[in-house]
Amino acid sequence: MAELCHRLGLSSENDKERSSYLVKAANVYRNMNVEDANAASVYLSLGNLATSAGKQREYFGKVVEISGSLKLENKNTAEAYYKLGNITGDEKKQREYYMHSLKLYNKLGIEDVNVGKIYFYLGINAEEKTDRIDYFAKALNMYKQHNLEDENTAMTSMCLGLLLDDQTNKLKHFRNAVRIYKKLGTEDESTAKAYYCLGVSSEDKDEQCDCFASVVSLSAKLNVKDENMAKSYYCLGLLEDAREKQKEYYLKALELYEELGVESLDVAKIYHGLGLIAETKDKQKEYFMKALEDYEQLEVEDSDMGKLYNDLALIAETREEQHECYARALSVYRALKFEDENTARAYYALGTLSPIKEEQYAYFMKTLDIHKHLGIENVDTGKVYNGLAILAETKEKQRECYKKALEIYVKLGIEDANMARIYIGLGALAPTTDLQYEHFLKALSIHNKEKLVDEDTARILTNLGITSAAKDRQLMFFSKALSLYTKLQVKDCNVARLYFELGVLADAKDREREYYLEALKIYNELGLEDASTALAYFFLGLLPDRKEKKRECFVRALGIYTKLGIENANTADAYNNLGLVSDSIEKQLACYMKALSIYEKAGVEDENVAKVYHNLGAVIDDDIKRRKYFMKAIKVYTKIGVEDLDTAKTYSSLGKTTQVKEDKRKYFGEALRIYIKTGVEDEDTGDVYGNIGILHDSTSEQEECFKRAVSIYDKLKIQTNTAAAIYYKLAVLENKAGKGGEKRAKAAHDIYLSLIHISEPTRPLYISYAVFCLKKKKKKQKKKK
Repeated sequence: MAELCHRLGLSSENDKERSSYLVKAANVYRNMNVEDANAASVYLSLGNLATSAGKQREYFGKVVEISGSLKLENKNTAEAYYKLGNITGDEKKQREYYMHSLKLYNKLGIEDVNVGKIYFYLGINAEEKTDRIDYFAKALNMYKQHNLEDENTAMTSMCLGLLLDDQTNKLKHFRNAVRIYKKLGTEDESTAKAYYCLGVSSEDKDEQCDCFASVVSLSAKLNVKDENMAKSYYCLGLLEDAREKQKEYYLKALELYEELGVESLDVAKIYHGLGLIAETKDKQKEYFMKALEDYEQLEVEDSDMGKLYNDLALIAETREEQHECYARALSVYRALKFEDENTARAYYALGTLSPIKEEQYAYFMKTLDIHKHLGIENVDTGKVYNGLAILAETKEKQRECYKKALEIYVKLGIEDANMARIYIGLGALAPTTDLQYEHFLKALSIHNKEKLVDEDTARILTNLGITSAAKDRQLMFFSKALSLYTKLQVKDCNVARLYFELGVLADAKDREREYYLEALKIYNELGLEDASTALAYFFLGLLPDRKEKKRECFVRALGIYTKLGIENANTADAYNNLGLVSDSIEKQLACYMKALSIYEKAGVEDENVAKVYHNLGAVIDDDIKRRKYFMKAIKVYTKIGVEDLDTAKTYSSLGKTTQVKEDKRKYFGEALRIYIKTGVEDEDTGDVYGNIGILHDSTSEQEECFKRAVSIYDKLKIQTNTAAAIYYKLAVLENKAGKGGEKRAKAAHDIYLSLIHISEPTRPLYISYAVFCLKKKKKKQKKKK
């Protein structure tokens, strides 16, 4: 009966029903005075269903009692001990229960989640650090075996990270904890702590910012105000580049510390940070003094306090105040036996302030000792050698110190009138072309002064050419650089770049082609296929040549871009131009669509995008789609405010494709307006005048437009069907007006004859020059009669 009730209870899915059956089973066992393994199993099940700690303690205790009397060592006994450990409030008993449970699990060879949780609780309560690390590691290993990633796993990982000394392992465990919390969507104080621990341990700025921001966000959401939140604000201030944002974070951290009533060293550091970003000396001093006051109140002297004295010295108004601040900084560093760059800086500063030569020398030498010990060669190291050179008593020692200073300046790129390389570096980093040019010019003057003729000289000349505003000066610098490279027998990527730049500047197309080919020759010899190589092929393809040659260049450029995985505006430009020289409409469309896809992906919307839309409109065999692409091109031109030759051609194309007369007038009118504005008179300008003339209702306005069109055709010697038609229409108007017209009709006739070899079934019908003259003669005869 008891066994039946037990089985029914275990099989029931309803907790109330399950509990009822199990209670009946327990009563049967109790009435029969039976205490065996089955009875213990029933009590364990009842304990797991119980909701009160008292009942749980009663049932689990009964399991332990039966197991003890029968000397049972099974999983149920181990679980009962574990559950008792969970509910007891006595730390000593808790450890006793967990150890009993763990001993049984280990004896039975059972490794389940409960074992992991026991290890976790043992780790929490262990006194020795090594024991705690061992327990947490075992717990994590157990969770990993069972693929368990819950809040307990995250907590265990975080606890282990806090105990480890190895930075790499600390980071691994903190990141694991944060990852699990994110996965579970957990947002509690433990999650915030995990973010804080990861932020403090990480060396990745982006990760730090994300972690501290998460701490602040979570704490606010949970309405929790603690030191971790304040510290996170402080850390965000340290990581922030923008001064206003820094200030905001520091002030929030201060406000929170004040609200918490916490006297923390961080408060002093926050005041120090506020002083560093203050806009006025008075404000700097105010914050620095508050920081100093906090240090003194807390009776703390650390390396940051030494740095604070250094910073106070920088804003001191007198040499005496400077000396006092640096001396105090040095006193702090000496007391701590701490030597870093700031310690060295205090020694150096005291050396420059001391009036006694022996003291100066001692301070400078101490600065050098610290730099050598730390492996540092920085600006201050160079300055120290300069100072030692002034103090040196022999020329040899002076020379040695100056040479060392120069070596450091050149290595670090320190700005100095005697160091050309620093100006090269400054020029490369300068934010404006004018400033770059200025730095490179100073570098060149140093090379000329020192009679230095080397690759650096050639590079300086190249950079001067690139940054020069005047074309003649660009050519001068590039030519000198090329001459020098030739003299030095250097052929590297810098020389190739130089040839490319010369090609861009060349006026003659043949000369331009020569330079690009020379650049590509060097790139090929070097086996170099990078973005610069692709650009050289691209520019070579833009030059007048057979379509096959142009196509080859664009294909080579695109091959390099594809190989390098580059998809940018240059890649799209190459596809667009490849489309222009492709031998089929299908290939053209494919190229234009690919270019458009890259532009859209890169978020580019410039005149090149508009050109692609125009090109798509020009080749697509559907009037509706054609107009759609031309309209998109116009939309882009309008948005970016561009009105150039290409804009005008797009308007002209729209005029030719639309069937609505008013729209035709509008688009041809816009095209003509831009042509007039830009001063362009080409074939399409003539066509636009002709089309506008056709659309006019007034004969005089028609004649005026046709005359302007014909004037452009004559000037440019245009011989096309459109030109012939306009010549003829003007001839008809002039004939009607009695102004002759034979000359115009003859011009139309000659053009048609020149085009007679072209098979154009859609060519408009025209009247021959002979017929035109015959009609005119008949009109004259009628008038005489």
